[in-house]
Amino acid sequence: MSRASAVLLLFAVTGCKPEEPPPWIDDTRIDGGSDLNDPESSGTRMCAHESSVYVLWVDDRVASGRRDLWLNRSGDLGQTWLEAPARINRGDGLVDSPELTCSADGVFVVWSDDRDGTLGRGNIYFSHSIDGTEFPEEDRLISGDEEGFTEELSPRISLFGDRVAVTWSSDSYGSYDIFVSVSDDLGQSWQIPQRIEADQPGSGWSGRPQVALGERDEVWVTWEDTRNNEGDIYFAYSDTGGRNFTNGEARLDLGDDVGASDSFAPQLCTDNREDLLVVWQDLRNGDAETGEGTDILFNTSSDGGRTWLDEAVRLDSGTPGAFDSEKPRCYSRGYGTFDVVWSDGRNSAMDIYHRTIQDGIPGEEEERIDTGTGAGSSNALDPQLAWGPNGPVVAWRGDQLALEIDPDSLNSDLYYNYVDASGGFLESELRIDAWPDGLTEREDLNIAVIGGTMHVAWTDSRNVNKDIYVRTLSLGDEAVPPPATTR
Repeated sequence: MSRASAVLLLFAVTGCKPEEPPPWIDDTRIDGGSDLNDPESSGTRMCAHESSVYVLWVDDRVASGRRDLWLNRSGDLGQTWLEAPARINRGDGLVDSPELTCSADGVFVVWSDDRDGTLGRGNIYFSHSIDGTEFPEEDRLISGDEEGFTEELSPRISLFGDRVAVTWSSDSYGSYDIFVSVSDDLGQSWQIPQRIEADQPGSGWSGRPQVALGERDEVWVTWEDTRNNEGDIYFAYSDTGGRNFTNGEARLDLGDDVGASDSFAPQLCTDNREDLLVVWQDLRNGDAETGEGTDILFNTSSDGGRTWLDEAVRLDSGTPGAFDSEKPRCYSRGYGTFDVVWSDGRNSAMDIYHRTIQDGIPGEEEERIDTGTGAGSSNALDPQLAWGPNGPVVAWRGDQLALEIDPDSLNSDLYYNYVDASGGFLESELRIDAWPDGLTEREDLNIAVIGGTMHVAWTDSRNVNKDIYVRTLSLGDEAVPPPATTR
């Protein structure tokens, strides 16, 4: 019996009309591309505040081989977007590594740009827009190398009140060091960049910095540092608003010998008061030759970074170094409580786990939250963490439907889970994107939550070239893939 015949028989026997499937509502493309000019886009970043949602990316629409920085904005919580995005950078150089933050004062953007000199080396530039529709005619050079002799990479930005802080890595002394510059007036003027490390300049590679600001003029920075061979995690702070970093520095990945194993990719979370968490990937229990067997470790401070735990703490349970745990993301609830999510290979393929930390002590055993499929049956990757009305909201890329089509597929769909009014995560994850199952690659996933509404942005390959897509969902809702006739 065909499906159509079965439906007619059901109606004839019961007199009940089958429930209609919900309507298909496609994801929203916001990069402004067209069939005549379909740029290759990448590096999606998103920020949301009150009713404004900002999405930032890089693309080559102006000329092939050239990358410019673009932004689109919704002023009504993602319901409508600008017809055409705004270009941010005003120079002719290649841009890279864009980051943004936002507040009631608008959107603040930082990036690396090789416009200066003839060597093709990046400088750190900044721009600010009150509403995200227009940007100044002149960008602000923060790193100060007007001749373009040095390479300035991987900027990160933080905002608190009128203060804006930017950190980056620079090879101005040979190997890469960490620099910071701070503005006290929403980016109108900037302090002279400060090198924050205590070792000899250029003595070892330092990178992947993260920065945050405190409510009493503090500037907190953490980074990965190879001065002693393998990477260690370091931290430094300023209590003078970034004018100097004379309080020394602290190594955070304590518990093994300095430089003995690779600790990398730190993430920094704070309540902007006294409580700080740094969490990272750590190979001390794994295989140094293959780089496999990373664990998730952390350290915490309850006094604004002046003191830390005597030894780093492992967050993922199970046999140390027996599987890869990676890509931790954290959130501060305040009062010494933090949430951390990560991707974890204990069940063969990667799953998403969540665990809390209270006053430097891990909470109950971590919880797997990608529970719509069997443990380890497919890969759940690149978790992103935000805060909803009742607790954590977590999104990720999952390949379970792509693998049903092609076991070697690199495609993925987008999913989320969240803590609802019951105080726990849902029994099964929900779908974010509405494209046919498993048919496209996705990357650069971003989420933000305002009230009970989740905003999502990502880079998407459904149109051959990579494009920028967004979706807005009320927590508890999910996207519906298109009916079979549109596939």
